[in-house]
Amino acid sequence: MNSTQTLYFAVTFALLIIGVHQTYLHGFLNSYWIFMLVIIIMGIFQYNKNKKGAGEKGGVAEKDPVKRNLSATGKRKRKRS
Repeated sequence: MNSTQTLYFAVTFALLIIGVHQTYLHGFLNSYWIFMLVIIIMGIFQYNKNKKGAGEKGGVAEKDPVKRNLSATGKRKRKRS
Protein backbone atom coordinates (compact mmCIF):
# COMPACT_ATOMS: atom_id res chain seq x y z
CA MET A 1 0.00 0.00 0.00
CA ASN A 2 1.54 3.30 -1.02
CA SER A 3 1.10 6.67 0.68
CA THR A 4 -1.83 7.74 -1.50
CA GLN A 5 -3.77 4.59 -0.67
CA THR A 6 -2.93 5.01 3.01
CA LEU A 7 -4.25 8.56 2.91
CA TYR A 8 -7.50 7.46 1.21
CA PHE A 9 -7.96 4.71 3.78
CA ALA A 10 -7.29 7.00 6.76
CA VAL A 11 -9.64 9.73 5.50
CA THR A 12 -12.35 7.15 4.81
CA PHE A 13 -12.05 5.66 8.28
CA ALA A 14 -12.07 9.10 9.95
CA LEU A 15 -15.14 10.22 7.96
CA LEU A 16 -16.92 6.99 8.86
CA ILE A 17 -16.34 7.62 12.58
CA ILE A 18 -17.43 11.25 12.21
CA GLY A 19 -20.53 10.14 10.27
CA VAL A 20 -21.55 7.69 12.97
CA HIS A 21 -21.04 10.34 15.64
CA GLN A 22 -23.05 12.94 13.73
CA THR A 23 -25.81 10.40 13.12
CA TYR A 24 -25.99 9.74 16.84
CA LEU A 25 -26.21 13.47 17.61
CA HIS A 26 -28.27 14.87 14.73
CA GLY A 27 -29.85 11.96 12.89
CA PHE A 28 -29.09 10.24 9.61
CA LEU A 29 -30.63 12.87 7.33
CA ASN A 30 -28.27 15.55 8.62
CA SER A 31 -25.18 13.33 8.30
CA TYR A 32 -26.07 11.65 5.01
CA TRP A 33 -23.54 13.72 3.06
CA ILE A 34 -20.70 12.41 5.24
CA PHE A 35 -21.59 8.83 4.37
CA MET A 36 -21.73 9.76 0.69
CA LEU A 37 -18.17 11.11 0.98
CA VAL A 38 -17.14 7.83 2.59
CA ILE A 39 -18.59 5.85 -0.33
CA ILE A 40 -16.96 8.13 -2.92
CA ILE A 41 -13.54 7.95 -1.28
CA MET A 42 -13.84 4.17 -0.89
CA GLY A 43 -14.56 3.98 -4.62
CA ILE A 44 -11.50 6.07 -5.41
CA PHE A 45 -9.43 3.86 -3.09
CA GLN A 46 -10.61 0.67 -4.84
CA TYR A 47 -10.04 2.18 -8.29
CA ASN A 48 -6.52 3.22 -7.32
CA LYS A 49 -5.82 -0.19 -5.79
CA ASN A 50 -7.11 -2.08 -8.84
CA LYS A 51 -5.24 0.19 -11.24
CA LYS A 52 -2.00 -0.43 -9.38
CA GLY A 53 -2.62 -4.19 -9.25
CA ALA A 54 -3.31 -4.39 -12.98
CA GLY A 55 -0.06 -2.58 -13.71
CA GLU A 56 1.97 -5.05 -11.68
CA LYS A 57 0.35 -8.14 -13.20
CA GLY A 58 0.13 -6.68 -16.65
CA GLY A 59 1.55 -8.29 -19.66
CA VAL A 60 0.10 -8.72 -23.06
CA ALA A 61 0.91 -12.43 -22.90
CA GLU A 62 -1.61 -12.98 -20.11
CA LYS A 63 -4.42 -11.23 -21.94
CA ASP A 64 -3.65 -12.70 -25.35
CA PRO A 65 -5.82 -15.81 -25.80
CA VAL A 66 -3.54 -17.29 -28.45
CA LYS A 67 -0.45 -17.21 -26.24
CA ARG A 68 -2.42 -18.47 -23.26
CA ASN A 69 -3.49 -21.60 -25.19
CA LEU A 70 0.05 -22.60 -26.07
CA SER A 71 1.58 -25.55 -24.27
CA ALA A 72 5.23 -25.84 -23.26
CA THR A 73 6.06 -27.39 -26.65
CA GLY A 74 4.65 -24.42 -28.53
CA LYS A 75 1.70 -26.37 -29.89
CA ARG A 76 -1.74 -25.01 -29.51
CA LYS A 77 -4.01 -26.71 -26.96
CA ARG A 78 -7.38 -27.88 -28.11
CA LYS A 79 -10.43 -26.58 -26.32
CA ARG A 80 -12.52 -29.31 -24.77
CA SER A 81 -16.23 -29.24 -25.40
